Amino acid sequence: MKKKNDRISAKLTYTVFIGLWLAVSAGFIIFVIADPQGEIIKGVAIFLLAILILNILFIILLRKKVIAFTAAINEIIKKIIDEEDNIGFEFNDETLLDKISVKLKRLNEIVQSNKQILEQEKKQTQENISDISHQIKTPITNLKMYNTTIIERDLTPQKSKELSILMQGQIEKLDFLTSSMIKLSRLEVGTVNLNKKPYNLYETLAVSVAAALPKAEDKNIMINVLSEEVIIIPHDTKWTAEAIFNILDNAIKYTKTGGVVDILVEKRELTTKIEITDTGKGIAEKNHANIFKRFFREEDVTAEEGVGLGLYLAREIITKQKGYIQVISEINKGSTFRIVMQSE
Repeated sequence: MKKKNDRISAKLTYTVFIGLWLAVSAGFIIFVIADPQGEIIKGVAIFLLAILILNILFIILLRKKVIAFTAAINEIIKKIIDEEDNIGFEFNDETLLDKISVKLKRLNEIVQSNKQILEQEKKQTQENISDISHQIKTPITNLKMYNTTIIERDLTPQKSKELSILMQGQIEKLDFLTSSMIKLSRLEVGTVNLNKKPYNLYETLAVSVAAALPKAEDKNIMINVLSEEVIIIPHDTKWTAEAIFNILDNAIKYTKTGGVVDILVEKRELTTKIEITDTGKGIAEKNHANIFKRFFREEDVTAEEGVGLGLYLAREIITKQKGYIQVISEINKGSTFRIVMQSE
């Protein structure tokens, strides 16, 4: 690269030199023609020679600066390509090199940022694979065990039916797990763009309540909704309904038979608040932040169905719409999940 730059600089120098030489020669010839007696030719010749020498010196100096400039740029670009750390960018004054260095510094920052994003996505993918492998291991092992028992043993119809019911439960768990992981993966890697547009939140809420109602009726749990029937705010209806349902489903799951779940919606000037309050077991204060982590489940709820993805998915959906979720809870005093979203 250095040899190539030297060749280009030398070619430029020779071209300019030849051009100046031709110009001086032409000027000298003109003076000879204009002054055939030669009285002022000597003076003019000395003057033109001095100009020629000064221009040669200027060209030599310019060539050195061009070589130094291109060498500095090449060195910076080489370091960027080699992904070296702590690349030095000098900004002492408003020279062309300084201006180009600013652009190269910004380019390097973009490259490093993209590299970090790619590394984070790779790490996230590895974690997803690890999580999926860990979570599907138990239901698959159970299915194999139930299936082997049915095949190898002479079971009564009643026992076969019991095992079939257990297998169905494991299949449903696998289906829920894979469905949730697909949703999470699409959200995390950005393949889903939430379509926020003004829509009636009351109708979105109705979709969530309708989906949660069958399980609530099975446990004789009353769902009360206190909300205006027209609340227009920008949100993605499908994904927001998914987030609200996940919180409702969680509330119903950990509320005893005959309990109550209240839903309160209040629209303010800048934000809209959705509070989902249950009369369930409550959440220990030490776990208030942990419950939103992927696959987290409290120690005393392992017997309940679920894999610990619902609240994590709900938070991802609300956060991607520039909202947030808070939890207020005490043991044996129920829980309140507060969703806050932008009103405009």
